[in-house]
Amino acid sequence: MRPSILLVVAACLRIHGTHRPEAAPSPAPPSVAEGAAIVTRAQCGRCHGGGAGLAVQPAPRQKSCAGCHAWIHDTRDDATEREIQAEIYPKWDQYVAHVKSYLAVPDLGAAGARLDPAWMSAFLRDPVKVRPGFAETMIRTPLSAAEADAVAAFLHAAARPLAGVAAQAAALPVSARAEDLAEGERLYGKLQCARCHAFGARVAAPGVPDAPDLALARRRMRPADIAAFIADPTAFGGGGQQRMPSYGLGARDAARLRDFLVSAPLTPAPAPVATALPPVLERRVTWQEVNERVFGAICSHCHSDGKMTGGDGGPGNTGGLGYAGAGVDLGSYRGILRGALRPGGRRVSLLVAGPGEDEPPLLARLRRRVHEHDAELAGRALAAAGAPGAGPGMPLGQPPLDDERLQLVRTWLAQGAPGPGGRDHASRAGIRRLARASRAIQED
Repeated sequence: MRPSILLVVAACLRIHGTHRPEAAPSPAPPSVAEGAAIVTRAQCGRCHGGGAGLAVQPAPRQKSCAGCHAWIHDTRDDATEREIQAEIYPKWDQYVAHVKSYLAVPDLGAAGARLDPAWMSAFLRDPVKVRPGFAETMIRTPLSAAEADAVAAFLHAAARPLAGVAAQAAALPVSARAEDLAEGERLYGKLQCARCHAFGARVAAPGVPDAPDLALARRRMRPADIAAFIADPTAFGGGGQQRMPSYGLGARDAARLRDFLVSAPLTPAPAPVATALPPVLERRVTWQEVNERVFGAICSHCHSDGKMTGGDGGPGNTGGLGYAGAGVDLGSYRGILRGALRPGGRRVSLLVAGPGEDEPPLLARLRRRVHEHDAELAGRALAAAGAPGAGPGMPLGQPPLDDERLQLVRTWLAQGAPGPGGRDHASRAGIRRLARASRAIQED
């Protein structure tokens, strides 16, 4: 339940209830300094900079997720550079083939200045799909509500006073007058906003799919800031990252376009639908196939042994992005057999269901991502998607595995997760052998 709803409920109880408790003291405002410390601890600089007056330094390339992705992506058409890097990183061609995400990430200073802090706090804990054309989303963070509030306060603290036409547009109140809304809709069509933006059920034109969905504007930004941003997209900072064009609108027209965006009826988002697992294949699935299609292509990026990256095995292994290291290495069969590290140093299998578990933890995390993605697409809280449980779904911040890949993983696990030698573990005895092998390597 959102804080605003809680306040309304509490007020109703005080007015209508038979018991009138003493008013609780107001919570202390989130500390900007605390938010800055959390941003550093959560390694937000691995993807984001804070060029608009915010003290968030981008990580060096070898520690930067976005920077490393851009580096890899930039070599795709340079055969000489790819050959050079392949001498150092034998899987470079594999990286080039699969790295397509986090190539355009927002400046935290500019985003924090224009986004509503309450929305930012909720978004950090429960991301929704903002840009329909992007495969990736903001990662699901492990922040508490209080920590997310503090981060939002820190990000918003760098907001500078509006000036000029942006300030004039921000000062105009939202209008419900029919003529203002009609003029706003006319401007929406004249400026061809739909060429870059989806607007709820309205579909963005092909070829430019990466702008934010305007249906979320009324939730992400306060009305005054929407008008200011339309009037002057540079008013909140962002420098060279700013891709929203300036149309030279006056304050009144900017406000009218804002009025249309925040008032136009929207088609309700569909409710998340429970997704059934694809059936187990009848054919054999080998380690080589599941590794090439899934683990090597998607998972090992954040779950590796770190030997080729200076000891950084990714958020899922040595830790990062606010997560403690889980010691999961999906870069090799032996690494997978080592399982995951639990608090206290105990290791558990990823491939065999433990006590009280209905399925292997690896499959459970992949399924959980399906539910998270449903919630993101529908703009709903994760709880509404029916996916309770600790820990984020996998792959983190990426689309869930499609049915074909999920079917491969499920079949491979059902067949006893055979290794490179292809030993058949499908029988009950084979599953027990797999569990013993996993335990032996965990204890190694």
